[in-house]
Amino acid sequence: MLSLICITTGICLLFSKYILAVALWNSNPADTKLLRYALSLLITGTVLHEHVLLYVSKQARPLLASAACIFSFVVFMGPWMVSVSTPHVQTETRPEFFKQMTHEGGALLSFRPGQSKALLGDMLPGKKNTEEMVNARMLLLLPNENLFWGISSAGFYEPLMSRRIERMNWLIGAEPLMRMSMQGPAIPPARMHELLNILGIEWLLTTWPVEGMPLERIGQKTLPAGSPLSLYRNPDAQPFISFAEKVTFLEPDEDTVFQFLEDPTGSRHGTVIECKECTGVQMFSAKGSMTTAQRSPRIIRVQVTTADPQWLIIRATSLPGWTVRVDGGSVESGIAHSLFVTLPIPSGTHDVLLSFSLRTLLKHSWQILRGEQLPWLAAE
Repeated sequence: MLSLICITTGICLLFSKYILAVALWNSNPADTKLLRYALSLLITGTVLHEHVLLYVSKQARPLLASAACIFSFVVFMGPWMVSVSTPHVQTETRPEFFKQMTHEGGALLSFRPGQSKALLGDMLPGKKNTEEMVNARMLLLLPNENLFWGISSAGFYEPLMSRRIERMNWLIGAEPLMRMSMQGPAIPPARMHELLNILGIEWLLTTWPVEGMPLERIGQKTLPAGSPLSLYRNPDAQPFISFAEKVTFLEPDEDTVFQFLEDPTGSRHGTVIECKECTGVQMFSAKGSMTTAQRSPRIIRVQVTTADPQWLIIRATSLPGWTVRVDGGSVESGIAHSLFVTLPIPSGTHDVLLSFSLRTLLKHSWQILRGEQLPWLAAE
């Protein structure tokens, strides 16, 4: 039955829009994609057909089926995937202001890239699949496309997203998400700038106007529809790792800390940290040395030296799957500004290690399914 389904579907795809001879010589990627799907299904269906399997021993049939699927994918779908992805990176020379970002580092927020992409498509419907439009979409730095240019993203559009990140997106007016309204609150520009600072966003890429904030425009590029794409630098952005000076401590509560963040006078609270059995306001010297010894998507190592106890903020989003260790011992971290990993550091020299693993992610996911109260979950 599976064989007949594959063969029938393959034949239907093959002749649904173009006959085989035309599709073979058609350079349109959509047509060749259709052809490759059809040929993959035909090969898989033929190998799985009962008349073919009669000549194969029962022990070898699973191996033959697996080999047919892998062969059809590698031969027909693999080259197509490479062909449609590689030219997109090579067709546009990296703009000079993108080069500056990769050289200087710092987190980037591509502001409302999805809306900008949709706007381009609406304004130029006839150029949807042209090289010009592909280049324009690449410049918008849609989620994960920053990797093509070697640019570090703030990570606010990642697939693994807590409601805390979603609410922060809504608060700063970034890409509207499904569970939030289209418009965020009317935050004064001064408070918006403070939020960008505490989030560590050094670069802002946008086709939308930016007014009332002390941002430095690094460069501008005109998109096909005539819309200007501007890159701004935020010189006041806080670094990836820092010490907190004035701290307002709270018990873990997403809704309460969100009220602090959207308050136009929220800067008076200093750094808002959520941790168990923590309350009150406390001052720290925020003096010492910090060095990021290692940084990758799954391992962050920081060397810290301080003469006084401090609270260290690491601007990695606190999500299920992270384990935090200080000098080899596991510690329970808090949450700074509703998003980031933070932990107390005693005086002296210490090695701080954040590691992300699938095993820990599964463990935390199981705790969530059991209904345990964890800081990443929303307070419903």
